[in-house]
Amino acid sequence: MLTSEMTITSAVGYPDEFPEVIAEMPRLQEKIASLISHRLPFGQVLKGLEIAARPQSAKVMIEFEN
Repeated sequence: MLTSEMTITSAVGYPDEFPEVIAEMPRLQEKIASLISHRLPFGQVLKGLEIAARPQSAKVMIEFEN
């Protein structure tokens, strides 16, 4: 990542906001789901980073198996 100068962005939440956000999630379920453009298993994390670097991607989710 250093040699390609890729930027990885994260977000932080605050514990006192969780109840309000969780209460709104059922109402916003479709809107939230539409934000995710790709879902990939952990074994394809490098592919996920490549996809995330493209402007046409939105949120790329890397999913861990049980």
